[in-house]
Amino acid sequence: MGNTKKLKKLFSTCIFICFFLVLFRPFIASQLATKGAGYLGYNMYKDAIRQYKKALILDPKNSEIMNWLGYAYKGIGKINIAIDTYKKAIEINPKNTEANHDLGMIYAVNKEFRTAKEYFSRASSIPQENTHYYRMS
Repeated sequence: MGNTKKLKKLFSTCIFICFFLVLFRPFIASQLATKGAGYLGYNMYKDAIRQYKKALILDPKNSEIMNWLGYAYKGIGKINIAIDTYKKAIEINPKNTEANHDLGMIYAVNKEFRTAKEYFSRASSIPQENTHYYRMS
């Protein structure tokens, strides 16, 4: 009997924790992304990457967080990973102006001007109401 009560209590606790995580998942992801942005402010790119990865575990379809992760990878010189990450951000949200612009910049720096122009054109064609440049939400 004692074990049954313990198991019921453990089960109830697990249900509560799962409910709590589901309910507050977007808020927690936002807080982790904000922490990542703070690390970026001090050029602590590896710490920012760690925070953005945690945030994306909780909110994998967040294009803005994915964009910032790409920016952090670019900051430590992992350009190929940054490119892949920016492309994922664009795949999630094709109207992500920042990801299109930043990807264009990478290609322009690498003298791949045709590809850069394609991404710059995409970025400039996105209506302003869809532009949230350097804003996390």
